[in-house]
Amino acid sequence: MPASDDGRPAKARSSVWSQRASGLARLATLSIVCMAAAWLYVVAPKAGDSDVEILSYVGQELMEGGGYSADTLRQVNEETAGVLHSGWCAARAIEDLTIVRTALVEAAFVENDADAAEKFLVQADEAAHMGLTCNPNSSALWAVLAWNEFIKNDDTPRLHALLDMSYRTGPYDGWALIRRVDMQLRFLPNISDVERARLVDQIDWLILSDLLPLVAARFVEGGEPQKALIKEILSRTDEQDQKKAATMIRQQGGDIELPFVEPLGARPWR
Repeated sequence: MPASDDGRPAKARSSVWSQRASGLARLATLSIVCMAAAWLYVVAPKAGDSDVEILSYVGQELMEGGGYSADTLRQVNEETAGVLHSGWCAARAIEDLTIVRTALVEAAFVENDADAAEKFLVQADEAAHMGLTCNPNSSALWAVLAWNEFIKNDDTPRLHALLDMSYRTGPYDGWALIRRVDMQLRFLPNISDVERARLVDQIDWLILSDLLPLVAARFVEGGEPQKALIKEILSRTDEQDQKKAATMIRQQGGDIELPFVEPLGARPWR
């Protein structure tokens, strides 16, 4: 076999060049793939940046207890729905859109518009499921699915499973926690010992987080099982919180007896 200039057989040299060419081809392919991935990561999301910013602002406001008119919420929903089909997993934006759609369901209830409520329930359910494919650890999205199940079917095993997932993925995420508390209070006294312990834990968190007005409102609005549980929890708090809670409850037309709170009319001269 004839030798090459470097002393290797021509066939061997040909094999080396062939390997090098193959390697260069792989590098070129890899480079194209990397550039495409970089484009998807950097360029593609920018097409929806304004939607993400709007949803971030509105979603955060709603989760912190703020409110918007139904017309504004409908406009936001229509103009930002593209985040669901943008080709990239905008987990937080999808979560915010789900919160917007949940607020639209509530607005439809206020307006006594059953058709709109059903429409936005379906949309919220769709967004929640899509959001969970991006981020299965979103306690808010699990809470939305639980709330939707509660509205459609009342108390079901699936509802309790969804509440469990919401608690496990974010036991102290404020918005989701308040949703869970509202649903679980309605089930009293027909909840398991585990669920009751979690409910007590979450109400304790509300009190420790200076959200006592929410607890007081739930006491006034609740029936005997709800009042009994909340009274039991408040009875273990300090004197200052007990007096604050009693004042809030009485201002809303209710009444409560607690260890550090004097009954109404106990000292009429005061």
